[in-house]
Amino acid sequence: MSVDRWTIPEELVHPFFFSEGEEIVVDSLYEKQLNCHSPFVHEAVYFSGKDTVRPWETPDKSISTLLQEWLLVKEQLQTHFENRNKKDTFIFMRKGISFFIEFLFWTNERPVILHPQIEYGSLQIKPVNIKERFEFIMDRPNLFHSYMQLCELFLEQEKSYKKAIAMKKMRK
Repeated sequence: MSVDRWTIPEELVHPFFFSEGEEIVVDSLYEKQLNCHSPFVHEAVYFSGKDTVRPWETPDKSISTLLQEWLLVKEQLQTHFENRNKKDTFIFMRKGISFFIEFLFWTNERPVILHPQIEYGSLQIKPVNIKERFEFIMDRPNLFHSYMQLCELFLEQEKSYKKAIAMKKMRK
């Protein structure tokens, strides 16, 4: 297994996640298998023009793995909020927010694009008032209310995704 450092592609530059010129660590396994531990890594490889697993093309296989990672982060967040640990709360909220963005885009069969802004309007499957709700969370990630809102968004997106799958099956 080889490990490389890659500059974040322009499509992923966003002040909440990555600054321009920032690097991401990518190991060769990301080219061959799905790994949701590091948010946006598949998009970073893809937008850099390299071969990679494209989880947005097979959401039926990738979403369950992503949701498992979210549950681990959610558990950590619950503990950090209970202990009022703001520093670690922010780290895990940023990871949870990243997972939600991947969930949102992958359920719409698209790679995540954060730059110049997140385009919610072009997504078919999404929670109601996603832009306003998500901006609230990103503006105040250390608030317990933001955590609760993030949990709700995950539930709503999962329901919408399952409904879209059911409708797709009915049309066939």
